[in-house]
Amino acid sequence: MSKISFFLYFCIFFILFNYISSSLKFNIPNNRDKCFSEEIYIDGTLLVRYDLKGIESVKKENQEKVLKNIKLFVKDPNGKILRELYLINRKGKFALRVEKEGSYTICARYYKTWSVTELPKDVVLGLKIRSDYENKQIEQSIHTNDIKNFLDKIKALKYKVIPSISSSKKEIEEEDKIAKAIISTSNLYFILTLIQLILIFIIAFYQIFNLRRFLASKKII
Repeated sequence: MSKISFFLYFCIFFILFNYISSSLKFNIPNNRDKCFSEEIYIDGTLLVRYDLKGIESVKKENQEKVLKNIKLFVKDPNGKILRELYLINRKGKFALRVEKEGSYTICARYYKTWSVTELPKDVVLGLKIRSDYENKQIEQSIHTNDIKNFLDKIKALKYKVIPSISSSKKEIEEEDKIAKAIISTSNLYFILTLIQLILIFIIAFYQIFNLRRFLASKKII
């Protein structure tokens, strides 16, 4: 067998093993907890999907009661229960926010009733456990130092940009004042010019009137 073939078989085996470990089917005991562990390396969300099969092997009048007596719960690395629920539907999911690394335990247990003291072997619970990150992403994650350096760069940039913005703002304000002064001066010049033209026309008409009267007195016209 070549090295390439061996490597290929190893990869297929690893993928299948990883899928099996994340998709579990088991009988639910009634006298103890059935638990599975999931390693959490950084804070994130733990997603648990469940699917109960074989409940049809229980008498129809007892199925709903049996379903509600099956409990799922999640424990933190210290054994403290973070989340627990009794099944309402045969299939569902729930998510849990985890804030510290460690081994988290997902457990199931059946609390027997007087009519069904033990679940039939056909009743199995399927679990799919998934987290929103992988171990290989730890080195690529953002650390506190990275955030601190980023904030320091933002502050340094702010100290450089703010004086420039203030200077630009002052220049714009000065230019605005000059523009307003020019416009005001232009308006004043236009008004004065208009007044001057009006005065010229008045004086011209006055001179023409006086000249006409003078010529009339001399009987020239």
